[in-house]
Amino acid sequence: MKRFFSLLGIILSLLILTSCGSKKIEGKVEDVFGNPLSNVKVKIDKSTFSTTTNSSGEYSIDYAPGNIKLYFIKDGYTTQTLTLNIQQKSKYPAEKIVLYPIPKERGMYYVDFDKKRLVKLNINGSIKYDYKTDNFFSWKTEEKYFLVINKSIPILKSGNIIFIDTTSFKFGLMNVNNQNIFLHVAIHHPSNDDVLYGNNINEKYLEVSNGSNIKVRFAHLQQGKYAFIDYIDKKYMGGKEITIPHKNGVGIVFNVSNNLKKN
Repeated sequence: MKRFFSLLGIILSLLILTSCGSKKIEGKVEDVFGNPLSNVKVKIDKSTFSTTTNSSGEYSIDYAPGNIKLYFIKDGYTTQTLTLNIQQKSKYPAEKIVLYPIPKERGMYYVDFDKKRLVKLNINGSIKYDYKTDNFFSWKTEEKYFLVINKSIPILKSGNIIFIDTTSFKFGLMNVNNQNIFLHVAIHHPSNDDVLYGNNINEKYLEVSNGSNIKVRFAHLQQGKYAFIDYIDKKYMGGKEITIPHKNGVGIVFNVSNNLKKN
């Protein structure tokens, strides 16, 4: 009988230890192409809890309940954070974490999901400025900003697009019409005649492991011509947000197509 209770005690102890051991934060880390990332350092801010991901990109980390901030760090990739509020110790399945590769050279890069690579988009245009004046009062009545394209225009696939921006320029994304005009402002009737060929894309900033910042831009683009424009400021005119470009700035022009041919 004593042996039975001893064995039962051992089994119960193992069950308790197993139960406690499973009360961890668990998750997975991938790159932007969906590949699992191994050897990613996972640590909880202001604590001694840390671990690394395995060959499948998976991790399991112990924690103390409360407000928790996790850091995901790997050389050559953006650093990502995850903030959680867990008030009771339990097994917690965390959301998937995506780290973005950091290009070795500065530039604007397109994430090519089909070929699982980053494609550098070179500066291929310059901004030109033109205006008209009123013959009587000699003030500006109309302003146009357009692009002079001096290199070939790359073609990107329509849909959800991700750009990784490590340039030193302050870029805004805009539509470009068939005459390569991306901004046309009629000053004398701003409420009716302001025309903005474009839209600004959503973007978020991600900290990288060397302490600097890169910009990861997200956009859903339909078929058409677009350009990243070097701009000074953004203003509201006639109820619309107007991007004011540098009059002698640069641009990165590209086409977006629904029928992209695969090489």
